[in-house]
Amino acid sequence: MAGFYLFSSNRQEALIQQLAETLQNNPLPNPLTPELIMVQNHGMQRWVSLELARINGIEANTKYLFPNELLQISFQEIIPNYQAPQRQEEDLLIWKIMEILPSLLDQSQFALLRHYLEGDQPLKAFQLAKRIAGLFDQYSMFRPEMLLEWENSEKGDWQAELWRHLPQEIRDRQKPKLREQFHQHFAAAFQRPNKIPLRVSIFGISSLPPLHVDILNSLAEHVEIYLFFLNPTDMYWGDILSDKEILKQVDRYNRLAEVKKKYHESVDEEELYFDTGNALLASLGKFGKEFFQLMIEQNLMDAPGEAGFEEPEAGCLLECIQRDIFRLENPAQEQLDLEDRSLQIHSCHSPMREVEVLLDQLLYLMDQDPNLKPSDILVMTPDIESYAPLIHSVFGGTQYGGRAFPFSIADRGIRQESKVIQYFIKLLELPKGRFTVTDVFELLESEPIRNLFHLTDDEVTMIRGWVQKANIRWGIDAAFREKMGTPATYETTWEFGIDRILTGYAMPGEEQLLFQDILPFDDIEGNNAAVFGRFLEFYERLKALLQPGKYTLERSRSLADWATLFRDLVRLFFQEDETWSRELELLRGALEGLKSFGDIELKVDISVISSFLIERLDDSARKMGFLGFGVTFCSMMPMRSIPFQVIALLGMNDKAFPRIIRPLSFDLMQLDHRLGDRSLKDEDRYLFLETLLSTRQVLYISYVGQSIKDNTSLTPSTLVTELIHYVEQGYEIEGKTIPEHLVTKHPLQPFNPKYFQKNSELFSYSQENLHAANHLNQDEARQAPQFEVELPPIDDEFLEVNVTSLVRFFDQPAAYLFKNRLKAYLDKEEALPEEEEPFLLGALENYSMQARLVEALLEKSNAQDQKKIFKAMGTLPLAQVGELTFEHLHNETESFVHQVAPYLQEEKLPPFTYEFDLGEFHVQGVITAAYQNGLFYYRPSRVKVKDRLRIWLEQLILNYLQPSGYPLSATLIGKEKKSGDAEIFSCASIDHAEDKLKLFLDYYRQGLSSPLAFFPRTANQYVETFLLKEDQEKAQTAALGTWLGNDNFPGEWQQNPYFQRCFKEHELFKDNTFERILTELLIPVYTMQVREG
Repeated sequence: MAGFYLFSSNRQEALIQQLAETLQNNPLPNPLTPELIMVQNHGMQRWVSLELARINGIEANTKYLFPNELLQISFQEIIPNYQAPQRQEEDLLIWKIMEILPSLLDQSQFALLRHYLEGDQPLKAFQLAKRIAGLFDQYSMFRPEMLLEWENSEKGDWQAELWRHLPQEIRDRQKPKLREQFHQHFAAAFQRPNKIPLRVSIFGISSLPPLHVDILNSLAEHVEIYLFFLNPTDMYWGDILSDKEILKQVDRYNRLAEVKKKYHESVDEEELYFDTGNALLASLGKFGKEFFQLMIEQNLMDAPGEAGFEEPEAGCLLECIQRDIFRLENPAQEQLDLEDRSLQIHSCHSPMREVEVLLDQLLYLMDQDPNLKPSDILVMTPDIESYAPLIHSVFGGTQYGGRAFPFSIADRGIRQESKVIQYFIKLLELPKGRFTVTDVFELLESEPIRNLFHLTDDEVTMIRGWVQKANIRWGIDAAFREKMGTPATYETTWEFGIDRILTGYAMPGEEQLLFQDILPFDDIEGNNAAVFGRFLEFYERLKALLQPGKYTLERSRSLADWATLFRDLVRLFFQEDETWSRELELLRGALEGLKSFGDIELKVDISVISSFLIERLDDSARKMGFLGFGVTFCSMMPMRSIPFQVIALLGMNDKAFPRIIRPLSFDLMQLDHRLGDRSLKDEDRYLFLETLLSTRQVLYISYVGQSIKDNTSLTPSTLVTELIHYVEQGYEIEGKTIPEHLVTKHPLQPFNPKYFQKNSELFSYSQENLHAANHLNQDEARQAPQFEVELPPIDDEFLEVNVTSLVRFFDQPAAYLFKNRLKAYLDKEEALPEEEEPFLLGALENYSMQARLVEALLEKSNAQDQKKIFKAMGTLPLAQVGELTFEHLHNETESFVHQVAPYLQEEKLPPFTYEFDLGEFHVQGVITAAYQNGLFYYRPSRVKVKDRLRIWLEQLILNYLQPSGYPLSATLIGKEKKSGDAEIFSCASIDHAEDKLKLFLDYYRQGLSSPLAFFPRTANQYVETFLLKEDQEKAQTAALGTWLGNDNFPGEWQQNPYFQRCFKEHELFKDNTFERILTELLIPVYTMQVREG
């Protein structure tokens, strides 16, 4: 029978059971007619569907509606000739407002908006139009009479004027007019055939706007309306007040008393009687209370129906709180059990630690309750986008028993879930950037784009290497840079680098032969040319988006034209295959939505259309994923009062929840609050209450409560503070305070030994963290693990040596061992590509250019020719800075060359090829730097340990073999760091060269089996100080400074991951190993190599 029926309970399980029985016992007359169930969101829809199937054995022929969809069905059946909208009315409103607004800005009423929109800022105008459209939509639901008044008069501010300028057909399709027409035609509609549903069931909705309640109330005259209402208590609670509300009432009473006192009137003291009921319900329940009162005003709370209330048991703290709320009373110092963990709060140092702690706690709960399944657990957070990567990392890892924990994540934006859409959006964002190397390769490295151009991962890596070597930084060409507001320079643009690469394929350049001022890039040859050709095809398509033409993103278009262009971009950049079909379908669906606005003549730029498209794509994506596989992670969304055994709330930080959203300054609803008005803050507070009531076993809350920088305490959400305060006021526990019992503070690191100690309240199931904790020395927090690999005997290949391999070994002994014997690379991270044109030379570039310039000047080449080469390489800073840099470089180099040149005047001897056996080693190689007056090396920078060892080892070989006509002395020239003057080291012939050479080979062999305690920078500091001061203690002090570093520069240990892996930071001189090696190897070298001058 038609009418409004109310089923209420404090448990959602009772309500879903009642719904299932209603549908089962009272089927609709026509079995082909679908049951209509109105829910607020997709999460509730999924839960209701699963529960109906579980209870009734099947759930079929059910249509789920959202509140506005039910309105549309009602309007369609009641209002003659009504056509359901084919597109989002609010979206249409946005575009129409944006189209109309500029023509109104000259009116005096719009002065504020005119000032706000000064300048050509289309995105700002779009955002304003979007806010106004959203506000108009709110007015249509909460202030319909105001819009009708605007419609029928000339009164009102700029909003009223703007409303009246909207096309009549748009205003007629807004809810106020539709509600009017609905009531006008309501009675007549039931005198003719119609498709108005026979029954509508409303489930999981805590609040509805007055307009919806009004329509539902009217429908109830002819339709069965069943409302399944979750009510915290079976008692009336519409007049209970929170402490804050009481203070306001008292203040109002006092001010009224002061006024009446002046006129000798009395005030009724009964007005000071306030019903507080339960403090938590009074504080958190305002949103639900207002709907409760709205229902009373509409006489709906007296509707026939059934009540299925059940007083919660009081077996644990959580149930006690639920019982308190049900009874509308506050507890009176009840005693808690020390083992009661039904309500637990965890304070961590970071979101990552929150997720790590959560996993451990969930594993513990499942250990304690074998019946608890991952699907019984819900985890909510105010910011699912920030937490989603951390959840994937922790729950998707294998550190807990070798397998991932089952979970699913709902409510994520489409950019994070879809590679196709993520990179499509990156294409649209190209005009925002500078077309850098990173911009281009971020797109190329994406699988759906890379596959279209038939490029593999390795090929993309190879192309990236070519681009970096060709010194491409940013910008298409000089004109592009000028458009970006920088000088129109050609060097380091994409055009510059591609010209170099294409010229290099046609002709060799050998890094010194220019062709029309282009230095050919020689690295690409053979089949690699085809690889680069495929890259060029991608590059040309990408470039077309930023230059005038059919595919440009840099001019304004109509919405329909943008839709056409975007479809072309999908075809031009994304591979069509099964892997991406669903994502491409979703993207194309959104683009088809744009086509529906073909009648909008407004032209917008890429910033506006991409912002609009991203929002719509994200909205469509957030409909999926709730109650998927395993633990469900989702955002904290109002009206998700679904019962779970365990509910966890992550990220409950101060100001993160409830949401703090400043109302628009021109929101007229703020001037006159009415029953049923929306308040996001009150909605969030009610969600927290619903979460408290919907948890069956454990309510778990975590927040970032300790600073990761200095460990200072951080406050949680005000809701968490209120909850702790509530428990503190009404409960007590032996031997602890309530905050001590409820709040667990976790250490900064997951491998803190406290997690694995007996009788500790902390615990962890992570095997990796257990292993790390076992290796953690509490006295030396920065201790490095020891080298524990037992290696087999070295292969014969390592017994074949030359000076180059020995120098490479002694320059980085630990790294040499890892890379050559263990094939392990601890420093594998690639450097980020350079994105700025060079403004200053880095140390490496400075040395490389000086070295080339030295050779050119020694060969009497023209310095200006070398400058052209540097410029064509893209290494020289641009414009005047480059001129000044080269001049400084030339002056420095010229001075160095003058000091080197005399040593090269002697006749250079032919290369000396050597090959001999020494012990088990076979030594072979070529010495190329021998002159009549001695072995001679030079470098235009400060001499390093490896430089001194190279010339020393070659000199040892010459002194050992004594080849006829070759000198036995040596000279090494470098450059002082501060003064720039040459530093010259000379070494006479060496006695006992064979023994000294054997010693190096012995240490080389030792270092191939275990890490050799030889650290070049530290060793150099020790030896130089020792020889200068002749004091071992001072040498040790100086060496420690280089090894450990300080606040201004990192030490050698900190900079070298191989040293960190093999040696303890604070044990450089624990034994005499390091000093013994220096005494036997390096001190003789430095002693013999005498500094001149």
